[in-house]
Amino acid sequence: MKYQEALQELKQIGHQIENDDLDLDKIEELLLRAQELAQICRLSLRRVNDRLNEFQSSQNEA
Repeated sequence: MKYQEALQELKQIGHQIENDDLDLDKIEELLLRAQELAQICRLSLRRVNDRLNEFQSSQNEA
């Protein structure tokens, strides 16, 4: 899953939790999915940050 897709689904989950009348089991299900999506986003951001740092290092060496 791509970062943008995960972020969009996270936003949808937030909207559902805030605006829908959900039972506790559904909220728990949505929160578990939100944790998975947040992890995907964190890993994507970390990879991009690492690549940026590598690029900057290579530019400093040149």
